[in-house]
Amino acid sequence: MIRYIERTKAYYRAQGFDQDYQWATNTQTPFSKPARPLKSARITLVTTAVVEPSIPKPIRAAKSYRFSDVPAHFDTTEVSWDKITTHTNDRESYFPLHALNKRVAAGDIGSLAPRFHFIPTEYSQRHTRDQDAPLIAQHCLEDAVDLAILIPLLPVCHQTVSLAARALESAGIATVVIGSALDILQQAGTPRIVFNDLPLGNPVGKPFDRAMQNQTLEAALELLYQAQNPGVVQQLPNQWSASEDWRDNFMAITAFNREQLLSLGDENRRQRQRNREQGLFRP
Repeated sequence: MIRYIERTKAYYRAQGFDQDYQWATNTQTPFSKPARPLKSARITLVTTAVVEPSIPKPIRAAKSYRFSDVPAHFDTTEVSWDKITTHTNDRESYFPLHALNKRVAAGDIGSLAPRFHFIPTEYSQRHTRDQDAPLIAQHCLEDAVDLAILIPLLPVCHQTVSLAARALESAGIATVVIGSALDILQQAGTPRIVFNDLPLGNPVGKPFDRAMQNQTLEAALELLYQAQNPGVVQQLPNQWSASEDWRDNFMAITAFNREQLLSLGDENRRQRQRNREQGLFRP
């Protein structure tokens, strides 16, 4: 299992950043039990995958969309999932809409909510906590949502959806996060966690592996009702490959890429300065 907080700290230090990012830390966690049984419950999805890439990243905000308008492929090009090991060509590996619809059609779940929800990946915890997460909670209440499944793709996404889950729980909506960066989710105080120790990008399961994806969704639905206290983790036994050497390659720092990482850090700082000058920077 990768300790993503430590891994990302070392990675950004290698880019020349001398101040470590302070990850969200919560010791108290809001917790709501489902108000209705699964067979009569209304469920929704919350994603960090981008629906409208035309909106500049620095000014994106939480937004709700009708499930009838789900894109065939979200834009995931700009987020830092494990692009060496995997891909996001299978939408079900991070947005299991087909699997949910099958469960609804079979009568196992009461209904799908009219809308799903996008929450942007934010380094600004304050912006997520004070603006994006409350907006999603408000929209879920308007849609009479009982249950929400939140699914992140990259390290900071895990913090973002944790903060959103906390807002939803405070509003009386039971949540579960399906993720692959356990340390970030636990430190942020996530109410319920289904953990797949897989490369970032496919938290629901390997691309096109419907058996693994269905197993993950089933675990998430069960945990929504089985958890009696906040902070419960359901770790699934899924493996990516026999060697599992992908863990050593993600955000690796070697003698061969140190110069490249420093250049990447310089460009990152220049882009941040441009954002500030254009009024697109969030503190």
